[in-house]
Amino acid sequence: MQPAYYNLGVVYSEMMQYDMALTFYEKAAAERPVYAEAYCNMGVIFKNRGDLDSAISCYDRYSIYIYIYSVMCSFLSQEPVIILI
Repeated sequence: MQPAYYNLGVVYSEMMQYDMALTFYEKAAAERPVYAEAYCNMGVIFKNRGDLDSAISCYDRYSIYIYIYSVMCSFLSQEPVIILI
């Protein structure tokens, strides 16, 4: 289930209201700190603005959470999962 804050971030992104989108992505991440998609979308906004340090920080968090999720899925399913980093 996706938090409402994340969905609002997507809506504001589609409307090109990026300040509002960032606000809601940040709220989604605060609500669920390992919400990888919120960090990925924040990274896109920062990259497009030319704020590469913030973009890299968001992408780093995104990749860490995706890695953790992949490991957890692999452990729970007992099936090998290919993890690309």
